[in-house]
Amino acid sequence: MFSHTDERPHKCPECGKTFKEKRNLSQHMVFHSAPRPYSCSDPLTQLHTDSSDDRPYSCSDCGRGFRQKTHLQQHQLRHSGEKPYSCTECGKRFVRKSNVQRHMLSHTGDKPFSCSVCDRGFRQKDGLMRHRRKQHHTCPVCEQRFHDNHSLDEHLQEHVQDGSFRCPEQAPYICSACGRSFRWMSHFQQHQLSHSGERPYSCSVCGLKLRKKSQVKRHMLVHSDHRPYSCSVCEKTFKGKHTLQLHMPVHSQDKPFSCSDCGARFKRKSDLVRHSKNPKHVCSECPTHCPDKFRLEQHRNSHTTSDPSHDL
Repeated sequence: MFSHTDERPHKCPECGKTFKEKRNLSQHMVFHSAPRPYSCSDPLTQLHTDSSDDRPYSCSDCGRGFRQKTHLQQHQLRHSGEKPYSCTECGKRFVRKSNVQRHMLSHTGDKPFSCSVCDRGFRQKDGLMRHRRKQHHTCPVCEQRFHDNHSLDEHLQEHVQDGSFRCPEQAPYICSACGRSFRWMSHFQQHQLSHSGERPYSCSVCGLKLRKKSQVKRHMLVHSDHRPYSCSVCEKTFKGKHTLQLHMPVHSQDKPFSCSDCGARFKRKSDLVRHSKNPKHVCSECPTHCPDKFRLEQHRNSHTTSDPSHDL
């Protein structure tokens, strides 16, 4: 209602700051209850020793400190809503010039960072690192691979101790409800909605309410026949990028997910979860686990053929 005017009718009772929309005021209010000082969110390490003296420039809106004045000025654009940099292709605006440069890759299609395990390409290095850690459980320090994230996290503790692994970024925004912390204010605000139950965004077609604007955009694909994402191997098309990513392991021989009971391996984590929920097929002659009833019968036959008494 007020998006095209300068009217800001919603005022914070704590600091007097005004907002155009009520939901923006609600998101702002969480900062008055957020605990200080800020702490690092990474459970693997508590190695940060920065004091307030190291960050003399602080934000008057949220209290976050910065070492350089230019960093504070960049940060304050998030509060003001000003986005001085725009994409020359589509006109989308950004707070930082570096964000525009990253965004431009979406128009060129360039993916300069590729995974050495599955050859999947990424536009940004941090996307590749996140993929290698989550999908292939690969250590970012020594490249060693593990069966699951828990084993990888235990291994990373060794690098923390010898000083070769550090928390990549501080997360100054801490949730007072659960203690989880975030690097970006916008992520912190979105997280707060998970505790309040507020769903400020709704689908214009069916009225479904959602917490994030990005969720609405993704949900709208349900009401459309448009399938913009296609598999480069079999040309099958999908409505969402995430669905395409779930499909791609079908064409790979890599099976990184294994059952701890029977050793059966799977391409996708969802297949392992489904397998784990099924009743286990255990041999009555020995402790061998089989992934299904058919293989259990095959295994039992090996006991029969190897037992000389069955030949009498």
